[in-house]
Order: sequence, then C-alpha cells, then structure tokens
Amino acid sequence: MHADYALRLPRSRLVLLADAFNLFNQQGVRDYDDYTESAFGVANADFGRILAYQSPFTLRVGARWEF
Repeated sequence: MHADYALRLPRSRLVLLADAFNLFNQQGVRDYDDYTESAFGVANADFGRILAYQSPFTLRVGARWEF
C-alpha cells in the first residue's frame, strides 16, 4: 500500500510518503524443498521441508522536496 501527501510551499512542494508491505502481516509459506533426491538414487531426507516464509510487516516512510 502506498500513500503520499503534498504540502505546497512557496515555489516548491514537500511530499510526505509512506509504503506498507505485507499490510496484514500474513506469514504464508514462500518456498518448499521440492527436490526428491539429494543425489542420483539417494532420497532427500528434507523433502517437503519449509525453506522460506513471507517477510513480516514493514513500513517505509520518506519525504521528497520538489522545486
């Protein structure tokens, strides 16, 4: 989600910014170990193991001066 607000100044403008990532903080799975064999003919003991989850909620704020 992105939001910004512009403040008008004499001969310029100040824009305040905010970006929100993973707004509802969902922790879904992003990646599984889906290799069935670790080497030719050798079963992968970690098959189906979760490797990565979604990143947690992050908020980025900033300002931009336009003249």
